[in-house]
Amino acid sequence: MVDLRETARQNRLANNKRLSELVKDGEIIHSSFNSQASWFPPRPLIEKDKKTMNRLYGMDEEKPT
Repeated sequence: MVDLRETARQNRLANNKRLSELVKDGEIIHSSFNSQASWFPPRPLIEKDKKTMNRLYGMDEEKPT
């Protein structure tokens, strides 16, 4: 039976060896990771409801919160 962990380990070692040979030869290694695939869009700006804040805490709307 094939040990999947050992197979994955051997694949990693072979890939690392290949990459280290490229670096030794001075070649540019292009990223195999797509940075846009892990990009999270910015969160929306959430503003306080000033009427509710005033009702709950008795705050003036002119004062900064």
